[in-house]
Amino acid sequence: MRDFKVYWYVLFVRTGYEERLAKKLKSDLGGESYLPFVPQKTCIFRRQGKKTEFQKICFPGYVFIESDKPAAEFMEHAFPVIYKCRDAYRFLCYGDKKDIAMREEERMALSEILGDNRCIDSSKGLKEGDSVKIVSGSLVGNESVIIRIKMDFNWITAQEAAEAWGITDRRVQVLCANGQIEGALRLKRGWLIPKGTQKPADGRARNGRKPAVKTKNEEANNG
Repeated sequence: MRDFKVYWYVLFVRTGYEERLAKKLKSDLGGESYLPFVPQKTCIFRRQGKKTEFQKICFPGYVFIESDKPAAEFMEHAFPVIYKCRDAYRFLCYGDKKDIAMREEERMALSEILGDNRCIDSSKGLKEGDSVKIVSGSLVGNESVIIRIKMDFNWITAQEAAEAWGITDRRVQVLCANGQIEGALRLKRGWLIPKGTQKPADGRARNGRKPAVKTKNEEANNG
């Protein structure tokens, strides 16, 4: 067990750069007194009876830093380093810009759910009337923190999106990689896209002219 007080600080950063920035800060801040991390959550993708688990960033746009240093001492060391990071914006605070350490009761509650691996594992529950009873996972005993349960949320693959939008699978993957499809998730072997997502507008116009409309077969022949 730790024999010192633990503080959590939350840094507002450029969305999509959380893990990259956490890795850089870990190197630049140095020492065990400054431990950046990005909280994750386990999600489940089901297709044709098969279940695949993957991790997703729990709080997009934020990097957490665990430290044994109180706010004033923490900022004295961390601010010069973070100031040089163009993708880091500011620390969250409680009104006063110097009051940046997360409240202890909030830190303890979140720490309990995240666990040592900094990830909210998937939980299983039973619906009893208007209430829910969690029987396994990170949320056991924390039913009171559940705001809503999304029963109908689903994912589709890049190939399925390509068929629905009339474009190639390759084009969909490019759109995902460029951040043009909101909520798209990268897996080891492809992308997952929120079900119901509309085809993004084609922004490849040049010289003020709209791009020529191509059929799926024409786009496939052009690579």
